[in-house]
Amino acid sequence: MNKYLTDKNKHNYLRQLVITILYSCMVLISVNGCRSAAINTTIAVHTVQATLILPSTTVNVGIGTPITLTFNTPVESSTVNSSSFMLGTTAGESQVIASSIVVGPDNLSATFTPSALLAYGQTYYLTLNSNIKDESGYPLLPYSSSFSTQTVPYTIYTATNADNGWNGNLYESALATYPNDSNINSGIAAADAYCQHDAQCLNRSICKAIIVESSGLIRQAAPTPVNWVLQAYTAYQNESETVVGITGLPLYPNLESAANPAVFSFPIAASFNPNLNTPTSAWTGINSSDWSTESDATCSSWNGTTNNGLEWVMVEETIIEANVPIVVIKYVGRTVPNCLGRQSLICVQQVP
Repeated sequence: MNKYLTDKNKHNYLRQLVITILYSCMVLISVNGCRSAAINTTIAVHTVQATLILPSTTVNVGIGTPITLTFNTPVESSTVNSSSFMLGTTAGESQVIASSIVVGPDNLSATFTPSALLAYGQTYYLTLNSNIKDESGYPLLPYSSSFSTQTVPYTIYTATNADNGWNGNLYESALATYPNDSNINSGIAAADAYCQHDAQCLNRSICKAIIVESSGLIRQAAPTPVNWVLQAYTAYQNESETVVGITGLPLYPNLESAANPAVFSFPIAASFNPNLNTPTSAWTGINSSDWSTESDATCSSWNGTTNNGLEWVMVEETIIEANVPIVVIKYVGRTVPNCLGRQSLICVQQVP
């Protein structure tokens, strides 16, 4: 007898046992404790449930976001398919988004990856039906959800000043420049202040700097983002409204994947700064190969000029894609001794 029949028989046996006890209590009302036994007897109902992991929010979802759910019990992978796991642009409609669906190795998760990027400013409806079964044959409790995508790519720009940028002691220089800004309490906050007050941040609610500090407690990009400024699987553009890339996704499938979903995989399609009349290097403290923090190259967390600082320098590179040469952009790290050089900052519009 297989596991499915065994579990079903066990369930039916318990159900029949409770019915028998209840019947006995009605007939043999003189038996002490019978009523108590009947009341305290319960049946453990077996339910299969899904929980949405990605997207982690319902608004401004990045257009490259895959849909990931977890299950409370291992599912039969063959039952998770385009007839049971559906994404569409109208509530309740059947599958309209071509995709790949991959069940995790432990059968406790499934990821729906659209074959093309999601549309800007679109509401999507997710439906999982009872055709999904667990390994004992029990059906999934039907699940539905919805989310809307980012309306436009968010903007990345380069902030500078009349002196072509700042030395590595961003904290002291920002305090002198913005004495009434009470938010400036660290080198990272100072960099954010320069981004926020830059003219290119007009009409944008919040702008912050792509920069990290040595402790990893205030801001870190990788391996695990901490108070990070880029959103996962999200499209970004430069000031010329040219899309530079989508976090978490390589520019072409054969290129190396990003270190995590909230950073770019270099090369990217266009420069953060399309205006060649302004500096093309910027303080970051970030190792451009894997977005980890160069802890000994953050100008004492941007609060001094006695340490070294890591800047990013933009370089062009030609790659061959489908037998066609394509010019792409990379950023490479370069150490600046004593943090005395003047560099710009790379700023990014925050997701509302």
